[in-house]
Amino acid sequence: MFLRVNQTDIGDFNYPVLKYNKKGLGVLMRICDISGKKTMHGNNVSHSKKSTKRIWKPNLQTKVITIDGEKVKIRACAKYIKRMNKKASF
Repeated sequence: MFLRVNQTDIGDFNYPVLKYNKKGLGVLMRICDISGKKTMHGNNVSHSKKSTKRIWKPNLQTKVITIDGEKVKIRACAKYIKRMNKKASF
């Protein structure tokens, strides 16, 4: 699914982290491959200061990029996809 390339070719590119469930199958966590952003948790606080638990998830999108003629599939947050398109480095 993901192609391993040299770290020097693409700079600070982080490979996805695999987590294993009870069946032993690899499950991809919700982490941006470029920035390392991941799910955060905290509280919603109402006007009366009553707090309830909630989570914030990064806006992950899949994108295929070409590195040295090889296509690599990454999961990146929308902010960094916009940044890549603007700089046109990929």
